[in-house]
Amino acid sequence: MCRMPILDARRAQIKRVGKIEMILNVTNLSLAYGSRIAVDQASMTVAASECVALVGANGAGKSTLLKSIVGIQNSFGGSISFDGRDVTKWTPEAAVRAGVILCPEGRHLFPEMSVRDNLLLGATKLNLSNAQTRAKIKEIEELFPVVNERKNQLAGTLSGGEQQMVALGRALMSQPKLLILDEPSLGLAPLLVERVFEIVLTILETGCSVLIAEQNVQSALGVAHRAYVMEAGKIVKSGDASRLSTDPALLSAFIGVDEI
Repeated sequence: MCRMPILDARRAQIKRVGKIEMILNVTNLSLAYGSRIAVDQASMTVAASECVALVGANGAGKSTLLKSIVGIQNSFGGSISFDGRDVTKWTPEAAVRAGVILCPEGRHLFPEMSVRDNLLLGATKLNLSNAQTRAKIKEIEELFPVVNERKNQLAGTLSGGEQQMVALGRALMSQPKLLILDEPSLGLAPLLVERVFEIVLTILETGCSVLIAEQNVQSALGVAHRAYVMEAGKIVKSGDASRLSTDPALLSAFIGVDEI
């Protein structure tokens, strides 16, 4: 089986920072589109300073579950708590103010705005001073050199990989406690996929929790502490990401190999 050596090497160094406590609890959550059940009694947790992967095929319900966590989709059953309080019915604005930030599938940049202006949108709910905003921009530019190089360029003229870096940078401008990434590797070349997941490891080093929904199962498991497997709206398997990365049934179903 093909592996990503850089991610495998750094994966062993991932450590949770401080006391292990669950900051996100999703319990028996159910959502529907009309008469179709999209998420069926799904339960999952994310701890402080932990990376959790939510893996599964396209259409499994991953994105719908993430949208519910940040208040975009409303559930008809179950509950969500963050930092010890019930947030089942909160709004996207409330989620942002609490530090739960979604970097959506497809990036959703504003193509007619500059890279810098797209980044600044990430901080609009924080009421930062000008000095704080400049400091945050500098942090993002150091993490993503392309952001600095292209800061005056229209976001719509960037390559897919560059747009993904800007989308990640915009999400980080919001100073997340929990960063939620929806298919961050979608449409990217293999080298850029590896770069995206290296950045995830760097984000984890700051103490931020990360929840990743991915079809690229191998890469997601390569950076996660724990993982959940989703099929047809249900969580069908969960456990330590390292163990799941060698699970024969998972490898056969999602990676296309029968044995390691």
